[in-house]
Amino acid sequence: MSKKLLYIIPGIICLVLIWLILRYFGFNIDFKRDAIKFKHSYELYNGQKMDSGEEYKTVSIDKHNKIEYLELDEVISKLQAGTSLIYLASPTDNVNRLYVENIIKTTKESKLKALYYFEASNGSIEYKKISKAIDDDTFVLPSLIAIKKGKIIGRYDIASGDISNEEFVNKINELINAILKEDTVCDETC
Repeated sequence: MSKKLLYIIPGIICLVLIWLILRYFGFNIDFKRDAIKFKHSYELYNGQKMDSGEEYKTVSIDKHNKIEYLELDEVISKLQAGTSLIYLASPTDNVNRLYVENIIKTTKESKLKALYYFEASNGSIEYKKISKAIDDDTFVLPSLIAIKKGKIIGRYDIASGDISNEEFVNKINELINAILKEDTVCDETC
């Protein structure tokens, strides 16, 4: 055997062992594709200006987030039969950018498996289809919709930046808790 192989083989074995140990203790070094896509789509606008000349709010999105992108038909399907938290927004909406970091952090710390995301803007064709699906033409984006067994059990439309971060986190937690709350079945012995 050459001297190079004497160094390469143990090196590879050590790297594999380190990776296995990290995975065993819960350190996930695999990043979800949707999480990275979301991070890039929002951070792309940092330092940029809107057509109006106003600057987009700078955001920093954790790459270890629970975002999973949905297509429009998947949004409609979840609204009709799913149990989940759906986040409808656009990375170019500055009101949304005020709160997106709190949404990501709060859902990451929760027991939710995923935060389902669909990119849409007020008045768009997609917005109108979602509005029809939830039978409400007054909702505005960005919006968080909590669904349990196909029923909307809570919704928060982030229409303005008039709420404190603490109040906003409380609103998100209320939606999450409503989804995660165990259904209790009561019979005649209750």
